[in-house]
Amino acid sequence: MCWYCERLCQATTEDTGKAPTLDHFRPLRHFPELAYEWRNWVFSCLRCNGGYKQDNWPLSGYVDPSAADEQDGPEYHFDYDPDTGELIPRAGLDSQARDKALQTIDDLRLNKLDVRRFRLDWTRQFIDTWHSLPIDERSAFVDVATQLGYEFAGASLMAIRQLSA
Repeated sequence: MCWYCERLCQATTEDTGKAPTLDHFRPLRHFPELAYEWRNWVFSCLRCNGGYKQDNWPLSGYVDPSAADEQDGPEYHFDYDPDTGELIPRAGLDSQARDKALQTIDDLRLNKLDVRRFRLDWTRQFIDTWHSLPIDERSAFVDVATQLGYEFAGASLMAIRQLSA
């Protein structure tokens, strides 16, 4: 899975941008001392890494998809609009965290039409399945569907958070 768009990476003979790559989250051009730090490496698709993020690094940085501290990670910064499929800054963020969330969404094109459409289709299917399950099976379903390695696991978590509110 791409840590940025949460879509499945696939090596294909076509140039779809979904080929798997390894990204130095904090680019080597700006952070050469992090070249061999495991926490600085994230799995990503060619489109997000080579096409969008590249070696860019704004002053505020980006939301860290593999942050050890929850307040640095996506769950803290992002929410989900169930009507449009868009990622949005989470309510209640201070201005610095909100700016970082917006910068990440914009620069990495996390609301690009195709990603939004796939995210929206997935979360609608996820919520429909969740509603159709007996109450005692819902928790196990959520545990599986929100594990890393599943497409749109983050969007699924955001949808469950909204359902639980």
